[in-house]
Amino acid sequence: MYDSLTPHEQEVYRRVSIFTGAFDLQAAAVVSSGDDLGADSAFEVLSALHQQGLVERAPGDGEQRRFRLSRAGSAHSRALLNAAGETAATHRGLVSWLWRHAEVLGGSYHLPERERRWFADRLPYLDLAVEWTWAHARDDSRHDLLAVVLACLRAQQDRLEESRRLLDRALTRDAASRHRGDLLTHGLWIFAFGAGELGGADLVRAARRAVLTARASGGTLALIRALNTLAGAHVLADDLWSGLRCMDESMRLVRDIDDHLTFVVCSRLRAWVLMGVGEHAEAARVMAATSVLLIEHEEPRQFAIHMFVAGVLAQDMSEIDAAEERLLTSVARMPAGDPTVLYPIEGLALVELRRGHPRECLTLLTATAALRARGRTPVAPWWLRMLAEARGAAVAQLRDVELPEVVVTGEAALPQLVAAVLDRTAVPRRPASSELTGREHEVAMLAAEGMGTRQIAARLHIAESTVSSHLKRVYTKLGIHSRAQLAAWVAVNHPEAAVPVRRPGAGARSGPGYRGTSAWGSVPGL
Repeated sequence: MYDSLTPHEQEVYRRVSIFTGAFDLQAAAVVSSGDDLGADSAFEVLSALHQQGLVERAPGDGEQRRFRLSRAGSAHSRALLNAAGETAATHRGLVSWLWRHAEVLGGSYHLPERERRWFADRLPYLDLAVEWTWAHARDDSRHDLLAVVLACLRAQQDRLEESRRLLDRALTRDAASRHRGDLLTHGLWIFAFGAGELGGADLVRAARRAVLTARASGGTLALIRALNTLAGAHVLADDLWSGLRCMDESMRLVRDIDDHLTFVVCSRLRAWVLMGVGEHAEAARVMAATSVLLIEHEEPRQFAIHMFVAGVLAQDMSEIDAAEERLLTSVARMPAGDPTVLYPIEGLALVELRRGHPRECLTLLTATAALRARGRTPVAPWWLRMLAEARGAAVAQLRDVELPEVVVTGEAALPQLVAAVLDRTAVPRRPASSELTGREHEVAMLAAEGMGTRQIAARLHIAESTVSSHLKRVYTKLGIHSRAQLAAWVAVNHPEAAVPVRRPGAGARSGPGYRGTSAWGSVPGL
């Protein structure tokens, strides 16, 4: 049967044998004749192989065509690949394809949201590329950065031990690797800032090592990431002035590169440290120099964090209405289940106190404190002091000092708190989900995560106008009129869409769900 295939069909049949599971058309194209083959040509070839029983259609969502080798064809095609001496070339094609997306880290502070989603949809390919370069291409430095991407994605899945293994193993490969600084820096983002495994002087020493390594290996972005990490370590050690000096150097480097996202992230971190030392006017000047609207749709989480810092700054400067608006925007735009949402909720507690509502302030602070106690993500001491002062002032204003009763137990504690905060938008409690079609429900879930119309269209492979039509019908059926209301409706009615609160003893950590809070370059120590 193999001899009756065309040369092109034979090549594809051999080369897709590197995939142990399902593969899509683009993956088949890049491991065969590269991108020149194209998805349409790959589909024609695979359809021909399917007719001859050599490949099978794999289950999918009906829009992305996926295939896999038949059980009989798998061993046969792999033997043919080895006999043709194409195994290394085929894997190199896969590595090069993935590398074109990973090397964005050389020009931006962290992997953009669109690239993270791209990799998340192709985890088996990334896993295959990392394992192959580890075992068969020890001189290929691309392994280290691909391992960083895979480690961050595994951390977002709460697979921390696998993430640790990937980074630790990569550090044993090549002491002169130009990505060694990023291996150290991302390890700190995941395990120190994200999981709270290292703190105090130990964290500062580890961050200094990352900076020294990044300086030696070159690469401006790697050094900026390392300097920001050291700044975050100093912030957590309550040495804000040392943190500010790190940020000053980082900002000097930022001015030499052309990447708006990097500028936004670093400016925000510098403003955060300036607020900690009481330099509110300078922090306001730094924030005013950034155009965060340019990342609103492409980077919803970064936009949400930026709005939090801007909201707290407005509160500090007695701009209470502006502060409330920005903080509510931050809560609404934060991805579902992300524990970073506790920060803007705490900011809203400060606003409530400024408005003369001590009981509401205490309610929010009691709820966030209980949720923080269940996690291990470290918090800047200066922020905790500000919250403690607010709590003391609120208690002093109440005639009875009995704290409001706040229940924050159960799997859905975090999304329920978010929904309560957003309740002022009058979200309906529970219109039946069955009122939504399957596609409308899918679009609603993605929109509630903060994805823009263009991103949803790309994710679902449909037109932007179709996404807009689905959203209009969703709004009409649910009786809502904004994405903030949609986010609150999802939090109330579909808490399973959020990363669940893990029970103590259920895994490596407990708390309000680990979503890689600092794995992708959030403000360290925020």
